[in-house]
Amino acid sequence: MAWIKRHRNNILLGLILMLTAVLLFNRIGKIGDGNAYYTATVSSMLTSWHNFFYASFDPGGFITVDKPALGFWLQCLFGLIFGVHGWSLALPGILCSIASVFVLYKLVARYFGEPTGLLAALMLALTPIFVAATRTNNLDASLVLVCLLAVWAAVIAAEKGSLKHLILAAALIGVGFNIKMLQAFLYLPAIYLVYFFTAKTKWTTRLWHLAVATGVLLILSLSWCVIVDLTPADSRPYIGSSQTNSAIELALGYNGLSRLLGAVRGGAGSGMVSSLTTMNGGAPNEGGDVGVLRLFNADMAAQASWLLVSALLGLLALLYRTLTEKDKDARRGVLRQLLLWGGLLAPMVVFFSVAQFFHRYYLIMLAPVIAALAAIAVREAMRLFARDGETGRNRWMNLALPILFAVSAGVEIYILSAYYPDQARVLVPIIATISALAIGGLIAVKRLKREDKPIFKAVVAVGLLAILVTPGVWSVMTSFEARNNVVPTAWLSQTANRPYAQDGGVRPDNNADRPYQMPNSDGNHQNDGAPPVQLNIRLGSSLPDNLVRYLVEHDIGARWLVAVPNANIAGPVMLEYDVSIMALGGFAGNDDVLDLEGFMSLVESGQLQYYWIAITDKSEIARWVEQNGAVIEPTVWGGEVYKTGTLYDLTGLFQ
Repeated sequence: MAWIKRHRNNILLGLILMLTAVLLFNRIGKIGDGNAYYTATVSSMLTSWHNFFYASFDPGGFITVDKPALGFWLQCLFGLIFGVHGWSLALPGILCSIASVFVLYKLVARYFGEPTGLLAALMLALTPIFVAATRTNNLDASLVLVCLLAVWAAVIAAEKGSLKHLILAAALIGVGFNIKMLQAFLYLPAIYLVYFFTAKTKWTTRLWHLAVATGVLLILSLSWCVIVDLTPADSRPYIGSSQTNSAIELALGYNGLSRLLGAVRGGAGSGMVSSLTTMNGGAPNEGGDVGVLRLFNADMAAQASWLLVSALLGLLALLYRTLTEKDKDARRGVLRQLLLWGGLLAPMVVFFSVAQFFHRYYLIMLAPVIAALAAIAVREAMRLFARDGETGRNRWMNLALPILFAVSAGVEIYILSAYYPDQARVLVPIIATISALAIGGLIAVKRLKREDKPIFKAVVAVGLLAILVTPGVWSVMTSFEARNNVVPTAWLSQTANRPYAQDGGVRPDNNADRPYQMPNSDGNHQNDGAPPVQLNIRLGSSLPDNLVRYLVEHDIGARWLVAVPNANIAGPVMLEYDVSIMALGGFAGNDDVLDLEGFMSLVESGQLQYYWIAITDKSEIARWVEQNGAVIEPTVWGGEVYKTGTLYDLTGLFQ
């Protein structure tokens, strides 16, 4: 028993990390290809060093993925070791998220003590979107770890006035930029605030330290982009999802300001998709209407907002301590924590409240911040509860802990009642009962003056159970799901997860076995009164199986077997049949990669064998193919009478 008591915190940390691993690894083998767009990219990157460096989506090196290469290099390593599968490429993110739980524990425990660090780690592990976003081969989990390590380095830098630690923090954010570009900069304001206002050195020294760190940040952030942009366009793939074939423009545009402003990229030359709005079924913004309370709406609340009010109370508690702390060094330490966590929370809350184009799984960036501040709120409320019981000063502060539990439970009851009535019938009585027991227990503890006794800690544990049961249920249920790994969301997402379809439209639901109704030219899922055009297709691919088999059987070894409208069609086929397919319009079909002259040159040189013209493809290239290519009738490849597109043989145009 003595050994257990001595190592209690390490044991508890181990259990929390084990819980995290169970939630993240559970049924991970069931995710299939995962995000096939990224999985196909890794498969292509492993075919040559050229594709590896540029993150080429296809083995032929036609177009890149819509992110930098660095984030995929780690996945390539795991692909080499375990083979290219959805689960093997999800492993790096899972390991990164387990490490993130540990790093958050260390960050919080450094100033607030190990129990608070343990609570923050547990809250992060039980954040539903943290579980959902990690259980894919998307890049966000690795980005979160890099950013948390940058925060750790920044705190050390401020405590010591250390330039080398500040440079390390900047370098890590630069690495993050090369994972998901400007998304990494969401953590940057906190680093600057902490160092400028609390570093243990003169303010003039802080300025030149920050200037040096900023230089390092820019050099590392833009290094890959600059190398790519300086490479002649004909010596590398086209930069996918950019408008000007520029990696820097990709960073600042599609992966930068477009996320905030929702700029519509209209009228790509491919003619397959008119805009990002069309690409995402008329609603590229998954977060619902812009507004102050957006994080509590039907789209967002269950993803990461269960403890958001607790986090805001934690921020208020840090502000109160900063204003009331009399010791100068102690005040600097509290101010550092206020600027750190407030500098992380505020920019992200603002971004997710007003951003016009993002996916909800980006909320994984906010998850560690909410977890840390919610744990700090509990710790500070406990401190006030115990202190004021002894001193008799500011007796209203005795209510801090009961208010925290009551408000937090109330928010969860509201979310459940407003958006999840079936679950509310079970969970609301549980939350209300446990919360009432905790609040009643706190009143009893205060009256009996037992603030420092084990019974007080037991009552607090009951209160924590009340506010953690719902996010815990959501996280556990999320861990049993293996669905929609392109755009992951936590269990019972209030809006349908919509995998991308052939022409930039979306499926009406997540059931891959249900027929998909093709949209007509104006984007509506109707056919002007005609029977719906239906097609039984694999999730993520809208090429009929018979057609794909025909293509593979007649492959003559051209650089690209077939050109298709977008990567969402190409990816699953490439993975299943190990062929090179040209995603002519990039990820969603709206990249203006080739003009007609370039396409003709490519065909005449024998590099492209077939072209699949989707029914919505009205481009100049499509018209040229219709006039010059040889039609392959559906009866030849075993298709049905109806058509979702037409296959053309281009080999007769080879010179």
